[in-house]
Amino acid sequence: MGLDMYLDEEIYVGSYYEHRDVKGDISITVGGNKLDLPFNKIDTITIRIAQWRKANHIHYFFTKSLDDDRNTFVQGGQLEELLFVCHQVKESLENQKLIEFIKDNKTYKEYRDKEVALLLLPPTQGFFFGSDLIDEYYLQDILYTIEMIESLPSNYKSRSYTYIASY
Repeated sequence: MGLDMYLDEEIYVGSYYEHRDVKGDISITVGGNKLDLPFNKIDTITIRIAQWRKANHIHYFFTKSLDDDRNTFVQGGQLEELLFVCHQVKESLENQKLIEFIKDNKTYKEYRDKEVALLLLPPTQGFFFGSDLIDEYYLQDILYTIEMIESLPSNYKSRSYTYIASY
């Protein structure tokens, strides 16, 4: 249980409509069994672009100005903004050493200079949202997000996505 997050792209195919002149083949095998899919009835294809677990600072980015924080329409331009913000945070953290501190008889590690991260992508608290530390796991989520966005097709800014949060 906890904050599970996904970014999906839904591509409209509309092969049901003859006037769209959609052609192609889909061959899918699951567990050694071939799925027979009627190509002429495929309306949309959903592609899972990214998946995070308890990356509450990324959740903050997608939901900071929304009422419904579980299912959100995302435009490619927003991903460009997220990429820029992630690069800013990465540059501010990547050459720092983690410092140790003790709280409630437990030892934690966190980056000393975290002002940029707190300003741009602050940790967000919630029920089983994970840590609110700006530590190596926080930075791993930043690096994953950068890698994911940079691996998208060059026309990603003209596409539409859906951010889904489950908790």
